[in-house]
Amino acid sequence: MNEYFNKYADLTALSLTFVLPVLFTIYLKRKAQKRIRAVPVYFLLFGPFGILSFIFFHLLENSYRAIEATVNSHFSYNFHFYSLILFGVVVASQGALYLKSCIDKCLRVSRGNRSYFYKVLLMLW
Repeated sequence: MNEYFNKYADLTALSLTFVLPVLFTIYLKRKAQKRIRAVPVYFLLFGPFGILSFIFFHLLENSYRAIEATVNSHFSYNFHFYSLILFGVVVASQGALYLKSCIDKCLRVSRGNRSYFYKVLLMLW
């Protein structure tokens, strides 16, 4: 598993960043009542899926390393580990809110862009 994280985790996250927006674009085009364009939807969803896929692997790797250290009896819960996990959870929750806002914008659930722009500002802050 260490070899996977060292060699292939970033490539897997990058692949998911490009593939998942394509799948969700197809899903959104079929679900929307009005006609939506595929290319803008793909690029709108590219950001949140990039954030979520890389943060997922960040949390997965740190959790795996903590479990491995616990099994080997040399795990110490300190501020460094806490901050790594907290960072992942906070950014993942913001990415999920951002993704939901993008999907709502594509399906025209919310008329204005206010919710979308607030989520973008939250991610930038």
